[in-house]
Amino acid sequence: MLTGCFFENKDINDDKNNDDEIKEQESINDKSGSITCSLYSKDVVNNYELTSTYTINYTGEFVDSVNTKEVVDSDVSSILDTLEDTLNSTYSASNDAYGGYTYKITRSDNEIISDVFIDYKKMDLEQFVTDQPVLKSYMKDGKLTVEGIKSIYTSMGATCE
Repeated sequence: MLTGCFFENKDINDDKNNDDEIKEQESINDKSGSITCSLYSKDVVNNYELTSTYTINYTGEFVDSVNTKEVVDSDVSSILDTLEDTLNSTYSASNDAYGGYTYKITRSDNEIISDVFIDYKKMDLEQFVTDQPVLKSYMKDGKLTVEGIKSIYTSMGATCE
Protein backbone atom coordinates (compact mmCIF):
# COMPACT_ATOMS: atom_id res chain seq x y z
CA MET A 1 0.00 0.00 0.00
CA LEU A 2 2.92 2.37 0.52
CA THR A 3 4.11 2.06 -3.07
CA GLY A 4 3.87 5.45 -4.69
CA CYS A 5 3.74 7.34 -1.40
CA PHE A 6 7.24 7.08 -0.04
CA PHE A 7 9.00 4.32 -1.93
CA GLU A 8 10.03 4.06 -5.53
CA ASN A 9 7.80 1.76 -7.52
CA LYS A 10 9.89 -1.45 -7.57
CA ASP A 11 9.21 -5.12 -7.95
CA ILE A 12 8.85 -6.82 -4.58
CA ASN A 13 11.58 -9.29 -5.52
CA ASP A 14 14.01 -6.49 -6.46
CA ASP A 15 17.24 -6.98 -4.50
CA LYS A 16 17.53 -3.18 -4.17
CA ASN A 17 14.74 -3.19 -1.56
CA ASN A 18 17.10 -3.79 1.35
CA ASP A 19 16.75 -3.00 5.05
CA ASP A 20 18.93 0.13 4.83
CA GLU A 21 16.70 1.64 2.16
CA ILE A 22 13.57 0.89 4.17
CA LYS A 23 15.11 2.45 7.32
CA GLU A 24 16.07 5.55 5.32
CA GLN A 25 12.49 5.95 4.09
CA GLU A 26 11.10 5.44 7.61
CA SER A 27 13.38 8.21 8.93
CA ILE A 28 12.01 10.55 6.26
CA ASN A 29 8.49 9.71 7.45
CA ASP A 30 9.53 10.63 11.03
CA LYS A 31 11.14 13.94 10.02
CA SER A 32 10.17 16.79 12.31
CA GLY A 33 10.14 20.50 11.69
CA SER A 34 7.96 23.55 11.54
CA ILE A 35 6.03 25.53 8.97
CA THR A 36 4.96 29.14 9.43
CA CYS A 37 1.73 30.55 8.06
CA SER A 38 0.95 34.28 8.16
CA LEU A 39 -2.26 36.22 7.82
CA TYR A 40 -3.04 39.92 7.71
CA SER A 41 -6.53 41.34 7.49
CA LYS A 42 -8.10 44.73 7.93
CA ASP A 43 -11.72 45.12 8.97
CA VAL A 44 -12.68 48.63 7.89
CA VAL A 45 -16.26 48.31 9.17
CA ASN A 46 -15.20 47.33 12.71
CA ASN A 47 -12.01 49.41 12.59
CA TYR A 48 -9.31 46.87 13.45
CA GLU A 49 -6.31 45.17 11.88
CA LEU A 50 -5.31 41.59 12.58
CA THR A 51 -1.87 40.12 12.09
CA SER A 52 -1.55 36.39 12.77
CA THR A 53 1.36 33.98 12.72
CA TYR A 54 0.77 30.24 13.00
CA THR A 55 3.79 28.02 13.58
CA ILE A 56 2.91 24.40 12.86
CA ASN A 57 5.24 21.91 14.57
CA TYR A 58 5.12 18.46 13.09
CA THR A 59 6.61 14.97 12.95
CA GLY A 60 6.20 13.17 9.65
CA GLU A 61 2.82 14.02 8.18
CA PHE A 62 1.16 14.80 11.52
CA VAL A 63 0.82 17.99 13.56
CA ASP A 64 2.30 17.89 17.05
CA SER A 65 1.42 21.43 18.09
CA VAL A 66 0.68 24.93 16.84
CA ASN A 67 1.97 28.19 18.26
CA THR A 68 -0.30 31.08 17.33
CA LYS A 69 0.38 34.76 17.82
CA GLU A 70 -2.38 37.17 16.90
CA VAL A 71 -2.11 40.92 17.23
CA VAL A 72 -5.24 43.05 16.93
CA ASP A 73 -4.78 46.80 16.56
CA SER A 74 -7.68 49.21 16.99
CA ASP A 75 -8.32 52.65 18.42
CA VAL A 76 -11.88 51.66 19.38
CA SER A 77 -11.86 50.33 22.94
CA SER A 78 -15.27 48.65 22.65
CA ILE A 79 -13.96 46.53 19.74
CA LEU A 80 -10.93 45.53 21.82
CA ASP A 81 -13.19 44.76 24.80
CA THR A 82 -15.34 42.45 22.69
CA LEU A 83 -12.37 40.71 21.08
CA GLU A 84 -10.59 40.25 24.40
CA ASP A 85 -13.69 38.70 26.00
CA THR A 86 -14.27 36.48 22.95
CA LEU A 87 -10.67 35.23 22.88
CA ASN A 88 -10.61 34.46 26.61
CA SER A 89 -13.94 32.64 26.59
CA THR A 90 -13.18 30.72 23.38
CA TYR A 91 -9.78 29.44 24.51
CA SER A 92 -11.03 28.66 28.02
CA ALA A 93 -14.02 26.70 26.67
CA SER A 94 -11.84 24.88 24.13
CA ASN A 95 -9.33 23.89 26.80
CA ASP A 96 -12.11 22.71 29.12
CA ALA A 97 -13.71 20.64 26.34
CA TYR A 98 -10.62 19.19 24.63
CA GLY A 99 -7.48 20.00 26.64
CA GLY A 100 -4.11 20.88 25.18
CA TYR A 101 -4.48 24.68 25.19
CA THR A 102 -2.12 27.10 26.89
CA TYR A 103 -2.85 30.75 26.21
CA LYS A 104 -2.14 34.28 27.34
CA ILE A 105 -4.12 37.35 26.27
CA THR A 106 -2.49 40.72 26.92
CA ARG A 107 -3.87 44.14 26.25
CA SER A 108 -2.49 47.62 25.93
CA ASP A 109 -4.23 50.85 24.93
CA ASN A 110 -4.74 50.03 21.24
CA GLU A 111 -3.71 46.39 21.00
CA ILE A 112 -4.55 42.87 22.06
CA ILE A 113 -1.92 40.16 21.77
CA SER A 114 -3.02 36.56 21.89
CA ASP A 115 -0.32 33.91 22.40
CA VAL A 116 -1.73 30.40 22.12
CA PHE A 117 -0.05 27.00 22.21
CA ILE A 118 -2.14 23.98 21.21
CA ASP A 119 -0.59 20.60 21.99
CA TYR A 120 -2.43 18.15 19.76
CA LYS A 121 -0.82 15.21 21.54
CA LYS A 122 -2.63 16.23 24.74
CA MET A 123 -5.86 17.22 23.03
CA ASP A 124 -8.92 14.97 22.86
CA LEU A 125 -9.01 14.92 19.06
CA GLU A 126 -11.72 12.28 18.95
CA GLN A 127 -14.14 14.55 20.81
CA PHE A 128 -12.94 17.58 18.83
CA VAL A 129 -13.82 15.88 15.54
CA THR A 130 -17.12 14.60 16.94
CA ASP A 131 -18.07 18.18 17.83
CA GLN A 132 -16.76 19.60 14.53
CA PRO A 133 -17.22 16.86 11.92
CA VAL A 134 -15.90 19.00 9.06
CA LEU A 135 -12.43 18.49 10.56
CA LYS A 136 -12.59 14.75 9.91
CA SER A 137 -11.36 15.33 6.37
CA TYR A 138 -8.17 16.87 7.81
CA MET A 139 -7.42 13.81 9.94
CA LYS A 140 -5.67 10.53 9.29
CA ASP A 141 -5.32 7.67 11.75
CA GLY A 142 -6.89 9.84 14.45
CA LYS A 143 -4.33 12.63 14.05
CA LEU A 144 -4.40 16.05 12.42
CA THR A 145 -2.33 16.14 9.23
CA VAL A 146 0.09 18.90 8.24
CA GLU A 147 -1.58 19.24 4.85
CA GLY A 148 -4.96 19.44 6.56
CA ILE A 149 -4.03 22.26 8.91
CA LYS A 150 -2.23 24.13 6.13
CA SER A 151 -5.38 23.96 4.02
CA ILE A 152 -7.42 25.31 6.94
CA TYR A 153 -5.10 28.29 7.31
CA THR A 154 -4.83 28.97 3.58
CA SER A 155 -8.63 28.87 3.25
CA MET A 156 -8.69 31.71 5.80
CA GLY A 157 -6.32 33.67 3.56
CA ALA A 158 -3.00 32.84 5.21
CA THR A 159 0.14 32.09 3.25
CA CYS A 160 2.34 29.22 4.39
CA GLU A 161 6.05 28.81 3.69
